[in-house]
Amino acid sequence: MEILSSNDTEENESTTAEEMTADQIRKLANQHFAAHDFDTALPLYEYAVDLARKEMKAAFAKDAPEDEWAVGGGVDVEDKEPPLVIHLCNKSACLYKMEMYEEAMGDAKEAVEVSGGKNIKAYFRLARTQIALHLYTDAISNLETALEQVVQQQQEQDEDPKEATTTEEESKSTKEILSLQKQELHKLLELSKRKKEAYDKLPPSQKNTQPTVITSIKLEPRKPSIREFNIQQTKQLGAGNFSRIIVTTHKTTQETFALKIIEKKKCESLAKRQHPNVYNEVKMERRVLTERITPKEGTGHCRVVRCYHAFQDYTCLYFLMDLYVECGDLWSTMRYKDKMVGTHPSLIKVYISKILDAVEH
Repeated sequence: MEILSSNDTEENESTTAEEMTADQIRKLANQHFAAHDFDTALPLYEYAVDLARKEMKAAFAKDAPEDEWAVGGGVDVEDKEPPLVIHLCNKSACLYKMEMYEEAMGDAKEAVEVSGGKNIKAYFRLARTQIALHLYTDAISNLETALEQVVQQQQEQDEDPKEATTTEEESKSTKEILSLQKQELHKLLELSKRKKEAYDKLPPSQKNTQPTVITSIKLEPRKPSIREFNIQQTKQLGAGNFSRIIVTTHKTTQETFALKIIEKKKCESLAKRQHPNVYNEVKMERRVLTERITPKEGTGHCRVVRCYHAFQDYTCLYFLMDLYVECGDLWSTMRYKDKMVGTHPSLIKVYISKILDAVEH
């Protein structure tokens, strides 16, 4: 199983997963995760978890029955936290970024169990996925338990700040980490309580993230997911420097829309090379389409397309808009074979007048 790219050195190119430890694979996955390449990072995390499980099983087989490590007693043969906990937490974080919340919650739960309920990060990962799934009561309970663990560990540090194997610098670093963890847990706990309070006030029909009956996605107060739309083998209406517009259909309502897809990696690349203002342009377009042009308030304009939802996943931003197949967009009209060719002089005044009409609005 080859896991290193061709960009690595000749020596590294021959490295396979079988020759690497779980921790080495995890660090490689972390590099892809930091670059927002979650599709590459996830299988590496999965492989690291599998290796860590085998290493943990082998370690316990020497001193403990097999069923003891399987239930996650929380300590390994050296009375330390199993490395498997770190691997599960990292995999859970990757799944969370990919909006695979149920899978992320499963790995976070296992991390809590394997750590014997002592790993603060595992509780944090678990609570965050539960918030995403609207399981606010469970999230609050886990965060409160995690805070109790932090307080307990802080007390242990104060009572015995300098063990024989712990330097003063290491002890100070541990205290700082615990203090930061406590702050983050408090923030997430307050967020959970606010979200639970708002969620409890919603009518039953709005409490499901995927309602069983949707009359029109245009009228839904929630933000949709890209998984609700057919985006494979669709017609492309136009393309720009960092985006494209396709025709898409909502799977449940069968409504047809124009979907603008803005790729985050292309934006990042353009911002570095030649277009540093690209992020501001995207934010401005979203603000104009979703806040300034509001069909419900009757402020729509025939020259400006209506945008019903702006949402995102880990790779792209999406604008769900009305579909106007007849004319297309002006940018694509002035291009031919990916080159700007302009338009006939007789049409320039027409196009400019329409643009000014929309801008004045």
